Amino acid sequence: MTTESNPHEPGGIGEALALHRQGRQPEAALLLRQLHQAAPQDRVVRRMLGAIELEAGRPDVAAPHLAAVVAARPEDGETAALLSSAYRALGDDDAAIAMWRPYLTHSPGDVR
Repeated sequence: MTTESNPHEPGGIGEALALHRQGRQPEAALLLRQLHQAAPQDRVVRRMLGAIELEAGRPDVAAPHLAAVVAARPEDGETAALLSSAYRALGDDDAAIAMWRPYLTHSPGDVR
């Protein structure tokens, strides 16, 4: 992986996802870290890296990636749920609950 690589090209996110689906989380995480270095603002990379780090029991590593995605896309409820789980795993129940407040103020049919 070179620093000029596009994470959305072959060998990028698709490969990381395939590794994850094969149960090869350490390899997927390593590839995602490389992709993140090449494209630090890429939300898809950060979300996947955050999810894999959370799954691996590293909520302290996952939370900053997930928080960056939620900050950029507050309507992304799935990532907010992952971030809430990371905060809960870190023992910050107030932050975990706070992640849900914006979503609780909308009616079920209210799609942004």
